Amino acid sequence: MSKRKSLALVAFNAGNRLVGGEAVGIIARYPNKVYSQAMDTIGKPYKYVKDMIDSLYLPFELVEDSRGADRFKANDGVV
Repeated sequence: MSKRKSLALVAFNAGNRLVGGEAVGIIARYPNKVYSQAMDTIGKPYKYVKDMIDSLYLPFELVEDSRGADRFKANDGVV
């Protein structure tokens, strides 16, 4: 199989940042630490992103920053 395309996943686990295929390895054990819709949330308002995440039943926690944008909340703080 060709590896030309990398998966749009990012994970934060025990102080490590995992991207793409590396993040796929921990998605079964830690689904709340792997963020799969990050590309779709960039530049969007908080309310739009919150509704999208809720409609897809994703285990992410979101917080709104001072600019009205969204941020993913990781276990060790805000990302």
